[in-house]
Amino acid sequence: MNIVRPKTFLTYIIPTFDGKAKVILKCFPQQKWETVGVSYDKGGIELHRNNVWLIIPKSDFENNWKVVE
Repeated sequence: MNIVRPKTFLTYIIPTFDGKAKVILKCFPQQKWETVGVSYDKGGIELHRNNVWLIIPKSDFENNWKVVE
């Protein structure tokens, strides 16, 4: 498990299952996230912070995130 941070301010907009609402997740460079692992079946990297789990594409992770610990 690695500790990672966004290189810059990032915003992820995720629609709910029924499509009637959306969740906006704001990631700031000072926030520390943990990489939980690679999610091959979902094609991305799993990140965790507090009670939030996020799966992002590997290319997004490589371009917008950095390992700090």
